[in-house]
Formats: sequence, structure tokens, C-alpha cells
Amino acid sequence: MNNVASNSGSVRLFTFADTSFGGGALAGTIGRGYTGEGDFDTTGGALTRIGDAVAYNADASSLVLGSRDTDRVAALRRAGSGNAIGNLLFADNAAGTSNVSVAALQAALSTGQSISFEASNDITLDSNLVVNNPSGAGGALSLRAGRSILLNASITTDDANLTLIANSGGSDLATVNIFRLAGDARITMAPDTSINAGAGTVSIALANGAGLTRQTGGDITLTSITAGTINVTNAGPTAGSDIILSSGAMLTASGVGRAIDIRAETGTFTNSAGTGALVLTGGGTYAVFSDAPATTLEGVTGYLKRYNVANATAFAALNPGSSFFAYRIAPVLTVTANSLSRNYGNANPTLTFGVTGFIDGDTAAGSLTGAPTLNTLAGATSNVGDYAIAAALGSLASAEGYQFSFTNGTLTVTARPITVTADALSRI
Repeated sequence: MNNVASNSGSVRLFTFADTSFGGGALAGTIGRGYTGEGDFDTTGGALTRIGDAVAYNADASSLVLGSRDTDRVAALRRAGSGNAIGNLLFADNAAGTSNVSVAALQAALSTGQSISFEASNDITLDSNLVVNNPSGAGGALSLRAGRSILLNASITTDDANLTLIANSGGSDLATVNIFRLAGDARITMAPDTSINAGAGTVSIALANGAGLTRQTGGDITLTSITAGTINVTNAGPTAGSDIILSSGAMLTASGVGRAIDIRAETGTFTNSAGTGALVLTGGGTYAVFSDAPATTLEGVTGYLKRYNVANATAFAALNPGSSFFAYRIAPVLTVTANSLSRNYGNANPTLTFGVTGFIDGDTAAGSLTGAPTLNTLAGATSNVGDYAIAAALGSLASAEGYQFSFTNGTLTVTARPITVTADALSRI
């Protein structure tokens, strides 16, 4: 572990290749002036006089160096040497950067061992992580960051679950509030990277930062993901907490039911990849939650729409039986009773109505069922004058979630025309 004050409370996962020992790459170098990732600088400090004693174990996987001061010991483990790697908590090396060998991590996961890493600031993956368990699925991997998760390399889990959570203090808010730096929380997959979880579940979430002193949200930017089920949620509490599919991205899910679940709970969804971005290979459906059609770039076709979906709970409860987009916007249609007229003494004409306010290319035929009730107090013998035609909901409904407002019309009763015909007369 190497203290880096400007990036305190972080985890960096990468492949060590600084020196060789026992046929593999060491996790660092010990010596005067060595200050690189994973190194131990023996220039003063706690590691002064390290090297008075040197030992390594039988399989040459570990090297231990000590000094005549018995409390000063440094240990190096060869990258990829067994699965001697464990979980990291927020409080572990809270003031520094924990440098983790990807080779050691994938060796542990390849035995089926589940690993959880926490960092009060950022977690960064700089080398490809490829898990391969000959005896079954790989171990589940969970990464939780107080601020951001940055994937600069690809991940293959061998059918194991992968969980990424940013902007979260978990159960240790005290530590995260000390070491989480200012700035937007984000989850970013760099260009040309991918995640392949096979039949496993990929869960990606930028949390709402509840309890954090610094909780500014930012984007989730995704490239290609393959999994049984893909769940992506951005609940960032500030503007710009969006979900973006990069150009060329492809989310491929082999599961049934809601196999792809995308929730931009406070922001918007942008599909820059186009029509081939959401791929369902197991008969499942996709569901996307966003702010409004006017700001959302869907990029796909053949989906249902649902409006007036207030929150994630309401979104989760929806089951229209097909892939759909749900929007927080609650568009209102104005139902207006048409104004009509008739002569005094005649029966009232058939009362009719009109509807305005459709958005996003919707029409009455595709969005509405039923009809409003229309009533007037005017009867055949009502006096000449104007009478309200009242419009009310009746059986009118919208499966898409349109709301309704009603505007009355007017029935005008006019004087009945009278034809006066003079009698024919004669005289002598």
C-alpha cells in the first residue's frame, strides 16, 4: 500500500510488473528512492534499515524483509501467487491508496472466492480482469466507492455476479465523510472496454449519497455489457445524474422477465449507440426509466410508453408485458366539450368532444380508450339562451398514463323561426 494524500481512501487495481521474483511479477520494489505503485521507500521513516534479514517461503511466492528493529517488517507477495487476497473495507488504509494486483484478484475469484472492495474515495481498474474457474463459476465481485468507479479495462467474471456501487458510504459514513473528496460521483466504462458476466447478474448503481457530506452526482457511462440480467440505476441527488450508452455500446441480456432494467431516477437516459444497443437473447424484456421523451434519446423502436411514473417504486411495479420506456413527466390532455346550438323546441343534438395535448407523436387512437361523459341541463322546452355542456371523466382512460383536464362547452338555444302566412281572402 502506498500513501497518496491527493487521492486518499482509494483502491487501484492493476497488474504489477516492476521487478521479478520466483518466476513472477512482484507487487513492488523495496529500496532507497523507490516510490512507485506498490513500492517501499527505505529512505528514512518506518522502513529504515530494512534488509537486515531476508526470507522467502518454499514456493517462492512471498518475500519478507526485516530489520534489527523487530517492529519493522515489509512483505511482498508475487502477483498471481495463490489467492491470498481478502476484502477491503472503507476504513482499511483510509488515508492512502490501496494498490491491488489484478493477477492476485483474478486468481482468488477463479477459485470461486467472493471478494468485496470498499474505498471512501475512488476505485479504479487499470488492467483487464479475466476470471476462469475450471470447477464452476467465478466468485462474485463487489466494488463500492464513496465517490467514483472508473473502469479503464475490461472485466470477465466467468458467470459470476458483478456489483458496482458509487456515491455510497455503506455502513461506514464516518470514514467516507472524512476522506471522500469533492467532485461529481460517476461510474465510467472507458472506450473499448467491456463487461462479460456470462449468465451472472451485473448491477451498477450510483446511489443518492444519503448521509454523505459530499454527495454530488454525475453520469453513468456504459460501453458493452453481457450478462443474464443487467440492472443500472442512477439515483444521484444533483442535476446531471444521467445514464449514457456510448457510441457502439451493446447491452446483451440472456435472462427472462425484465432482463435489462435501466433507471435514470433523477436525470435522463441517452442512447448514443442506436437501435442495436439493447439486445435480448433469452426472451426477456427491457425497461427504461427517464425524465421525459423530449429530453430522452431512446434510440430504439417497438416499445410501449408509460407516463406519470413518479419514482423507482412505481417503475418497479410496472408490468405491461412488453419492453417499455417509463417517464416521470405527467402530460395532461385537455378534453373539451364542443359548443353546439339548436332551435327552441328541438331535441338536443348529439354532444361531442375534442382532445388536445398529445406529445411525442401520440394519438387518441393509440393512447385512449372509452369516452368522457357530456351533460347539459337544457331540455327541449328550455328558454332561449346559453347552457353549459359539462365534460367529466366517464370511461375515458389512458394506459400510457396521460392525465386529464376538462373544459365545458356551450349549448346555445336560439329562437325558433316562425312563419306567418296570411289567409287568402275574397270580396264581392
